[in-house]
Amino acid sequence: MTTLWAIFLGGLALVGTAEARLGESKEQVIERYGKPLHERVEGDWSSMLCSKNGYTFGFYILNNKVEAIVIKKEDLTEEEVKNFLSENSAGKGFEEDGGWLLVTTKYVEADTGRRASWAHFPGTLEIFTKVTIQTIQRGEKIFLKSALSK
Repeated sequence: MTTLWAIFLGGLALVGTAEARLGESKEQVIERYGKPLHERVEGDWSSMLCSKNGYTFGFYILNNKVEAIVIKKEDLTEEEVKNFLSENSAGKGFEEDGGWLLVTTKYVEADTGRRASWAHFPGTLEIFTKVTIQTIQRGEKIFLKSALSK
């Protein structure tokens, strides 16, 4: 009986989680989240707004590959942020890289060039690949967060 109870509780824990992964294709995102709530195409970039388990996700796609993710949840916890960062590590893992008092925390994965920023209030985590960062640095517009404001 104890084993069955443990399996049941483990299953309940999985119901409340959500994943968002850099590098996935548009088709993989749709398979994971269902039909997007909103889609937009601008130049070479496209975005999709999806929702699952209390999270809102903005996926930013270039050449059918997710290059940036914006995750929004009002009460996003540090544990959830660490889980999302772990799921999106392509190297040695993200490390804290500054921030601004208790308002934001910045992260960097030095060996891959990936960066992330967690705005504690209202609960927004942005995760970028090196491609996204280089695009922004060149001054090209990729409309980050635009889908989330709709």
